[in-house]
Amino acid sequence: MKYLKAKLKWEEYKAYPDKIIFQSKCSSNGMIKLSKTLKQFAKFDFLYVKINGKLRKFTITTGKDRGNLIYRCYIGRSNRNRKFQVFLKTISRFRGILIKSLGSKKDILDNYENPNFRIKISDDGILLLRFLLNLSSKSKHIPRIVSGDTIQKSITLETYKNMIRENNVNSKIISPFLSNRYIDEIEYNFTKDMVDVANPEIYRLVGLINGDGTLTKYGAYFYGNEKVLHNDFERISLNLDRNLQIKKSKVLKTYKTYWYSVTASKQLNKIGTIYNRKLDFITGFELPFNLNVYSEYLSGFYDAEGTFIKDSHIILPTSVTVSNKNINILTKRETKYLLNLAKEEGRFKYFIDTDSKSYGLGLNKLNKSKKRKEILIKLNRHFPGLMLSNKKILDNLSISSKMELKYISVYPLSENITAHWWLKITSIKDVIKFSVIINPTLIEKQKKLNDFVFNHITTDEFKKIGELINKNGS
Repeated sequence: MKYLKAKLKWEEYKAYPDKIIFQSKCSSNGMIKLSKTLKQFAKFDFLYVKINGKLRKFTITTGKDRGNLIYRCYIGRSNRNRKFQVFLKTISRFRGILIKSLGSKKDILDNYENPNFRIKISDDGILLLRFLLNLSSKSKHIPRIVSGDTIQKSITLETYKNMIRENNVNSKIISPFLSNRYIDEIEYNFTKDMVDVANPEIYRLVGLINGDGTLTKYGAYFYGNEKVLHNDFERISLNLDRNLQIKKSKVLKTYKTYWYSVTASKQLNKIGTIYNRKLDFITGFELPFNLNVYSEYLSGFYDAEGTFIKDSHIILPTSVTVSNKNINILTKRETKYLLNLAKEEGRFKYFIDTDSKSYGLGLNKLNKSKKRKEILIKLNRHFPGLMLSNKKILDNLSISSKMELKYISVYPLSENITAHWWLKITSIKDVIKFSVIINPTLIEKQKKLNDFVFNHITTDEFKKIGELINKNGS
């Protein structure tokens, strides 16, 4: 019969589903002492001892040794100084663990290779490892998750490999109790019913324009140097209205694709495309509660404006005007102060594409005096409407995000001031969900996401998450 062998405090034990067998020596007073560690795995009611060819059952009692609680069993002075093979019956939980472990044929190492994969160990797996590993050793390869009470949730694949290699443990017997941490943590439940939408792809156009375009009452414009995005803009616009006259031109070093139609503009505005004032802190929009709509919109916006930064993860940038001839979040004195400060301490920027000149001021510059901090407090209170709308979409998708003011731009000629914000998705599990939901056109942007995501889950798990999301979101 199969069994698992381990050493607990240097004593060897063999664990079968129904019992744990070990060697023990009877003391001079006729007692056999039991390791308290075994209480996690075995019943402490009776000890079974084979004496002179007959199996006998002895009651286990407690006592004190130098003030410490001990477990012992009296088998008689006539047996003193003799060694016996003894056993305890396993508790039902450990019996189930052993049956599952001994019958395992799969190895988690067959699915994961990257050393940075996070492996979650179930409570049963932790109990099994406590039996298999010599926790009394001072090995650096025994993680805290196994050795004691801790809030640690997972270990890396590298740590796992070191642990089983040093302790000569077969990975197959532990694999039933291991899983990818991020898969276990991704739960996807919508809080309300989805609405039906006939043509979700139109919302990719909304995302493109809200990201890097302009919608007026008379037409729509899209700017940028990515030809495939201009193709998306043209194709989806013609699906909206086949009679649109698509025009293309070049503005300095930036390409522009555009069309004119009052009717089509009204339709796009009605479904969530912002008119003109994307930099207005008031203007926002609502999208239909539909998974495909969110996917198309976020794909378009991410293609146009989004980016992936390794240490900050997914960034959806948005800007907001805080001072111009129509918007006066700052007083005239504060505006003048920032204009002078920008010229003295800001970083000069010249945008060839638009022939625009500005000075950039980071938050570190705005934290150096009381006056500057008062301005910063005002800026932090005025969120871009576009960013708030994007955050609400992510909230509806159960994706956590954070709004963060990054820097301001001061334009010396117009004396306009713009605040630049980031909507950040930093949690790995939320980055995974976002990556599963969207389908960007730009290959390089998709590749950056994939390179990160597939450091934490496998391609098969990626597909499973997609199936789960689509099932719950349909």
